Amino acid sequence: YIETFREFMEKDAGFTRSQHDHCLYHKISYRYSDGTEKEQDKAEINGTMEIGKPQRINVLHWVDDIAVSYTPGMKGIEEFKAKLQKRFQVTGGGPLDFYLNMGIKRDRAQGTVKLVQSAHIDRLVEHAFGTRDFNEATTPLPAKFKPSKLDMPTTEAAKISMQRKASEYRTWVGQALFIAGQTRPDISAAVTVLSKFVSNPGEQHH
Repeated sequence: YIETFREFMEKDAGFTRSQHDHCLYHKISYRYSDGTEKEQDKAEINGTMEIGKPQRINVLHWVDDIAVSYTPGMKGIEEFKAKLQKRFQVTGGGPLDFYLNMGIKRDRAQGTVKLVQSAHIDRLVEHAFGTRDFNEATTPLPAKFKPSKLDMPTTEAAKISMQRKASEYRTWVGQALFIAGQTRPDISAAVTVLSKFVSNPGEQHH
């Protein structure tokens, strides 16, 4: 599917895939004073040579989810939508408010965009503890919590008894690392501390 989408974007829709992120495609055209859009950045319009104003479409693609941004008023976006809908079964198409487990909140008056993962975090907490009803903490880790390698199991019997909890520990630390890297850099230091024990966590760490 990924190669099929790439072929469509590059050959049919005329996009260029980013060399830095292969999930990102872009297409640039130029708008002129007579309202036309062309691929070249300079053109003769009504006998006068003009430099066109750049118009850009960005398409972010991950598996079967795509997000599209474009210059407001750009005519080329409608042509792209038509080609996309003709080739693939497409749903959605409205303002982007959720993508890859991230909520997207805009304040157009302030000119800000915020990424949140509240729903994803709530699901993880409920799956781990059976409830979402917890009091908020003032710090990511308890103030007196000082994990140590001395708390790691040392005997085979202790390691075997911790197998299930160790697997859970690695899963939740991995999830926390993902969240820290996406929308919650404030927990990065705490997650880094916990990740030091993923190979052999003890009861104190869990």
